[in-house]
Amino acid sequence: MEAYYNRGAAYYAKGDYDRAIADFTRALQLDPNNVGAYNNRGLTYHAKGDYDRAVADYSEAIRLDPEDAGAYNGRGTVYNDNGDYARAIADYSEAIRLDPDDAAEMSKTYYNRGVAYSRQEDYDRAIADYSEVIRLDPENAVAAMAYNNRGYMYYSTGDYDRAIADYGEALRLDPEDVFAYTNRGNAYDDQGDYDRAIADYSDAIWIDPNLSTAYYNRGIVYYRKGDYRNARADWEQVLRINPGHVNVRRNLEMLEQMGY
Repeated sequence: MEAYYNRGAAYYAKGDYDRAIADFTRALQLDPNNVGAYNNRGLTYHAKGDYDRAVADYSEAIRLDPEDAGAYNGRGTVYNDNGDYARAIADYSEAIRLDPDDAAEMSKTYYNRGVAYSRQEDYDRAIADYSEVIRLDPENAVAAMAYNNRGYMYYSTGDYDRAIADYGEALRLDPEDVFAYTNRGNAYDDQGDYDRAIADYSDAIWIDPNLSTAYYNRGIVYYRKGDYRNARADWEQVLRINPGHVNVRRNLEMLEQMGY
């Protein structure tokens, strides 16, 4: 049984999900009470996008071991990805209740629950969960994502100063986070600080020269500044990356009518 389990884990790590599932299934035939095999097969079904089978496997792991925080976390993530945010939140909350002392795992669970709350537009609870991630370990990669997401929650509620501060922390932890640069650029733009917005969009483009969103947004800021030639250059670049961008075509037609 152990050999099938270990080989299934190796196949999963290689991205060979069908062989991984076959091995975890064989392990379960030999040991129908193997919680780890159910969890790993559920993880593999999730990776394949087979949400129903993933939920079924995690649920069986929970039936066999109702204290398995990892199974609740895994099932919660399937629910989250499938748009069933209420069930996702319930499972993440149970995982937190069962294993509150594992800071590394709990930071991920709070982060995931924060994502579910944010998708429900429950910004206060999302902010609380992202804040807990940061409290548990303010220097790790999950904290960088939490700063970025909490910044977006603040931005969504119009608190641009806090949003900008959080994006800055996200960039301190991950200086190549193009989304943090783009998000902070949006906040600066909404504050009317066009030069800083342009600088952030430019940094995002330097990191990812094919980031059409940054070109598009920078073009808007150039337009607001009256710099129509640079606006045109950015929007033309968007079309090179994404030829079907309807809004850009409209913007370029508008510039044509203005003589630019």
